Amino acid sequence: MESVSKSGRDVSAATILSVIGGALMIAGGLGGLYMYSAWNQFGMPGWGSMMGGWGMPAGAFLGIMAGTSIISLVAGGVVVAGSYFIHTKPESSREWGVGILVASIAGLFGMGGFLIGPILGIIGGILALTKK
Repeated sequence: MESVSKSGRDVSAATILSVIGGALMIAGGLGGLYMYSAWNQFGMPGWGSMMGGWGMPAGAFLGIMAGTSIISLVAGGVVVAGSYFIHTKPESSREWGVGILVASIAGLFGMGGFLIGPILGIIGGILALTKK
């Protein structure tokens, strides 16, 4: 999977993996924000005692959930933008590879992308760094 040629323009494996990883991170972040808004709007029936058992109020749980979703959205956006610039400006693939790698590691902490998204982004970032 060195490169895919379409109409004379090569698409590298780093670009493909990074786009897929970033899209998964964005989807995970949007899903988390949707869950946050639904629970915040309609309440969390049955979760009150469970949160108390964990020693965490429900509001803190929702705040953490919203924060990690936002991290996932931002990291996914950086990964998708970086993969675009790797494709359009191959001479700057090392710089964008570093950005993709850092954003993908941050995406791991945001728990977005169903875990496979940040892993694909890390692989894509490494491939971009090693690109000749």
